[in-house]
Amino acid sequence: MEPDTPPSHTNAKSMKKNFENPHDLGPLIFRELGFIADEEIKNSETFNCTGCGKCCTYGPYMGTMSAHEEDLQRWEDADRQDILDTADIFDWGDGESRTADLWIDPKTGDEVTSGICPWVKKIGEDNWHCTIHELRPNVCRNYPVSKEQRDQFECPGYWNDEKES
Repeated sequence: MEPDTPPSHTNAKSMKKNFENPHDLGPLIFRELGFIADEEIKNSETFNCTGCGKCCTYGPYMGTMSAHEEDLQRWEDADRQDILDTADIFDWGDGESRTADLWIDPKTGDEVTSGICPWVKKIGEDNWHCTIHELRPNVCRNYPVSKEQRDQFECPGYWNDEKES
């Protein structure tokens, strides 16, 4: 691949096209840098999710979701084209790395703007269930990356070292 060639892009309908402006990657890069910075401060203790759904229904967070090669491979290995259809996949042309913007409406190709993950379903009054929990992207697996992020979402989940005795 020539250095000036922009990465290829696959939308929800698996159509490939090139970026018209390879410098128009600001939002994707911003998301990635934010993820990396938060990842560095992640508490290594086990987080105990309460199923409140605040992370899955918080619009500003949903607008920053991304998937990486490991996530895409997991969905391909599980033959989950339905999940792949909701990912706007960028192939960086090195034959090894892809990233994806999540979540995309497979019918329109537009980003889901409801602020609610398309894979989470409300159960009862206060609980939510992830319908792709075993296959969820790493950004979800790694939530929250810090106590500050948890508190920002007003999430009632806790780490083992915070559990009241």
